[in-house]
Amino acid sequence: MAFNSAIQWTTHTWNPIWGCRKVSHGCKYCYAERWIEGKQGEVFAQVRRTSAQTWGQMARLNKKLTGNEPFRERLVFTCSMSDFFIQEADQYRAELWQIIKATPNLIYQILTKRPERIAANLPPDWGEGYANVWLGTSVEDQTNFNQRMPILAQVPAVVRFLSAEPLIGGINIESAQGKIDWVIVGGESGFNTGKWRYRPCELHWIEDIVNKGRAMVIPVFVKQVGTHLCKQLQCRDHKGGVIDDWPVEIQVRDFPYKYQPLDGTIFEDQQ
Repeated sequence: MAFNSAIQWTTHTWNPIWGCRKVSHGCKYCYAERWIEGKQGEVFAQVRRTSAQTWGQMARLNKKLTGNEPFRERLVFTCSMSDFFIQEADQYRAELWQIIKATPNLIYQILTKRPERIAANLPPDWGEGYANVWLGTSVEDQTNFNQRMPILAQVPAVVRFLSAEPLIGGINIESAQGKIDWVIVGGESGFNTGKWRYRPCELHWIEDIVNKGRAMVIPVFVKQVGTHLCKQLQCRDHKGGVIDDWPVEIQVRDFPYKYQPLDGTIFEDQQ
């Protein structure tokens, strides 16, 4: 697990499951596949459980925290190298829910491309949602937004969020009003040649999501503009993740406006 994760919208990453299968065109240049096959030399589609040490990391981290820290210090992006709701993880998921429930000082950000599998794979005591779990789905273009957002909107959760990354088409998010608590936006990063390339992300796509989010009081977090816009804007890194390099109109990194932690305090964090 990486503490102080390089992913701007989280703090820690936890990968009890390794490997995945592609389900939509947003997966074409998957960063997890790039790492698992390109760097590790493993088969991406071979979904497996990781080590006992990794499975025990959340209990150890939970002990280091009190639960009173600002929620940004407690965030854990869960299964960044897989999909928490992938079918191959069904045999492990009950144990994962037990770990999550037993570590209330942490806040688990669970992002899936399989929202249709969420409802049937929640723990029996889920109720209106665990206080320390945010549920999200990926919506890389309008087609996937139209298909996945309404499914997620039917699932009770403390925070429901969308990840428009890689953003490979414009998205009108107006129908998410009152249903979604947070939207992450990011352009695709990659290379000009070889297997791991990138697709263009247009500036007005990001601007439209930011503007509509403001109008609907849905916080938006722009993670990166991606390699295509990075070249246009002459950003200092190939992912376009340095906020000062962007037009001021999209320099937005808001977190959910409301979050109900275990002590009942309402946090508002728009920094």
